[in-house]
This record gives sequence, C-alpha cells and structure tokens, in this order.
Amino acid sequence: MSLKLTSLMLHTRRRILRTIRDRASMSATLLTPVVMFLIMRILFGDLIAASQGRTSPDLAAVCLLMVLGAQWMNSTYCASETVRERTSGFTARIAVSPGGTVPLVCGETLYYAIRFLSAALATLIVGVAAGARFHGAATITVVLLAIVISSLVSALMATWMAYSTTNPESLMMVTPLLMTLLFLSAGVVGTDSFVEPVQPFVRHNPITHLVEGVTALSADSDPGNHLLIALAWAVGAGVIFLIGASRTYSRAQTQLS
Repeated sequence: MSLKLTSLMLHTRRRILRTIRDRASMSATLLTPVVMFLIMRILFGDLIAASQGRTSPDLAAVCLLMVLGAQWMNSTYCASETVRERTSGFTARIAVSPGGTVPLVCGETLYYAIRFLSAALATLIVGVAAGARFHGAATITVVLLAIVISSLVSALMATWMAYSTTNPESLMMVTPLLMTLLFLSAGVVGTDSFVEPVQPFVRHNPITHLVEGVTALSADSDPGNHLLIALAWAVGAGVIFLIGASRTYSRAQTQLS
C-alpha cells in the first residue's frame, strides 16, 4: 500500500511539474479560461444585460458557466496529453515496474483534478474582480463546493477519455458536445430567451439548476430543489465516468499484456 501511494504521488508530482514547465499547458490552464470570460464580458455584456432585463449584466451566472467551461476545456487537453504518453510506450514501461499502472492512473486523475481546480479558481477570481458577486456565506460555500465536485467529476471524465482511444485528435470531437451542454443553459441568458424547441433541454440542464440555485441563494431566497438536482446529476455523471474509466483502463491493460 505504501509503495502504491508513493508511486501515486510521484506520478501526480511528475505531471504537475511538467505542466508548470510547459508554457502552452500553463496558458491552457490559467490564461485561456480567463480570456474567454473577459471576451464574454466585453463583447456580450450588453446582450446579457438586455436578456436579464438589467442595465448591467449579472455576471455571477456567467462566472459559474465559465468556471465549468475552464474545467471542460482542460479535460480534453489533459486527456490528449495522456494519450500521447500512452502511445509513446511510457505506460507499457510502468506496467512492469513494482508499483504497476494503478498508481499511474490514479495519480493522473488526481493531477487532472488539481489542474481543473486551478483553472476554475483562476476564472472565479477574475470573475469576481470583473463584477461577479456571490452574496452570503452560504452562497460562497455552495460555489466552492460546486467547483471541487465539478473538478473531481471532470477528472474522472478526462481519465475515461484518456484510456478510450489511442488517437488524441479524436478527443476534439468531445469539445463541441461539452460546449453545447454549456451554452444551452441559463448561464448566459434566461431559459425563456431560447427558441421554444430547446427550452425543455435548457430547463432540465444540470447547469441551469446550478445557476438558478446559486442565484436564488445569493438573492436570499429559496433555491428550491435546484441545488439537489444539480448535485444528483454530478454524482450520477461521476459514477458513469468512473465505470467508463475502469472499463477502458482494463481494456488498455489487456492490450498491454
């Protein structure tokens, strides 16, 4: 157990140090999400305010949306890096080491979670500096818990993607699906602002439940079941990603042997 735990931490540390030394990875982690939020604020601020019926946009919902976007964009980057590492033969060499590949996969997943958490916090800090406001200790606690939970779920998703293919370019097809889920929500404009055919999807989108729950809590009103529904979606997605990651990892191990 001690050997596996030590190996896990070594693999996590190895990936973190490699990211710190790589300017492209650091930019993807910290700079790109921040720029994306600022673009949303500068270019679409008036449109968002008009859809909200306000003179200035309520950036709290947009900030939550960009936090999730930061994590999901980084998930494809991280998974692609792992696929390249696997196809280079590194995983095969680790497979014959005393620690085996289980600490490698767990260490990578922990690294993903740390990277996604860093990207989310950077976006949150810039969002607050740009005018996003979360009122009350309960609201701030919920937002921070949501960031931690989404980081873990996104890490499991990235692990699943990393072991589901040997072609890193194929992971790019996941990005449009994630962006569709992201923007077909009440994070930028209200549900009623969408065309009628997609309103049911927007209304039941877990991101919409998170945004509406946090918005209600920040306004010191009853969030209803929104936060519980968002949590249930996150737990369900996490279980699915964990099962998917376990199966794809087992299949990859079979191919190595």
